[in-house]
This record gives sequence, structure tokens and C-alpha cells, in this order.
Amino acid sequence: MLTEIMGSYLDDIDHTASGRREFSVPFGVSTAGRMPVVPKSGGWSEDRSQRCLTRSYDFRDHSQMCDFVREVLDYESDTGHYGRIECNFPTVTLSVKTHDLDAVTEVDRDYAAHCDSAYDDVLHYSLPAGSDDIP
Repeated sequence: MLTEIMGSYLDDIDHTASGRREFSVPFGVSTAGRMPVVPKSGGWSEDRSQRCLTRSYDFRDHSQMCDFVREVLDYESDTGHYGRIECNFPTVTLSVKTHDLDAVTEVDRDYAAHCDSAYDDVLHYSLPAGSDDIP
């Protein structure tokens, strides 16, 4: 599905003699010293030996971390799908899998997407007015 969506975008890749792939930016798009798409650092990884998804989140202050964990716990309560939450300030590490199948399923991917959304929300509502600073 991603290939269908991104197919024409990937056709715009210039392959240089150095072997590096360079992407062209459409005319009129300012990169202002940055790439148009910035990857998120530290995304979810699939641990094949444990058959689970894992990710760590870092926080600036303890109240942010508590708000995030509260959001995750509320989601777990609402869905009945529970992950492993390890809190060691300033980091929260989450692991999730479908225990009945001992595998990663779509339910786990939904859990991961919700956690990413909750993390973004907590960072943005915790920022001082006018600040774009993200840890």
C-alpha cells in the first residue's frame, strides 16, 4: 500500500556516482536548512525474539511523564489491551504484544499509534506559549 501511495515520489530520486540517494525537492518548497520531512527519532522497533513492539519516550519533567503514563493507562482501560510500562524518569519504555497469539497484531500497532499521539499531545500542551522546543 505504501508503494502505491509513494510510488511516484520515489521515482524522483537522483542516484549519484557516490552511491548516495538524493531526493529532489519540488519547486517553490523551501527547506530552510532542513529536509521537508524530518524522521522521528527512536520510533517503535519490533523485537522478534520477544515478539513485541518496543519504544522509549523521554520527558523534560516528571509531570509530563505522569500525564503520558495516565493517557496510556486510560487507553489500556478503554480497550482492554495492556502493554508493559517501565518508568525510570526521564524515560518511559513501553512493550506490547498480543499474548494469546504470542505475536504482534494490528491491535498492538493501534496501541503504538495511540502512544505516539499521546506523547505528541503531552509535549505540545506542556510547552510554554510560543515555544517550538521539543526534547
